[in-house]
Amino acid sequence: MTREDPQLKLRLPAELKEKLAAAAAESGRSINAEVVGRLVASFEGRGDLETRLQEMSEKIAYLLRLAQEGAGGEATTPPPGPKSRRR
Repeated sequence: MTREDPQLKLRLPAELKEKLAAAAAESGRSINAEVVGRLVASFEGRGDLETRLQEMSEKIAYLLRLAQEGAGGEATTPPPGPKSRRR
């Protein structure tokens, strides 16, 4: 996404915004990226469970690489985000 992408003003309940903010912080992305990722997943037919499992799988792979690095392995890079974040 770029700053040139269309913008949308959105009203939502404060409780929902708080949940989005918590989910975004947990996944290490902005609230906007969290919303976009969830919308993309819903249109691609992926359920929330599938999205979370993919994110967890990537985080586990990253932690394993970190553990190998700590044991004298090669340097690692942070895990890629879900496919919806790579656009």
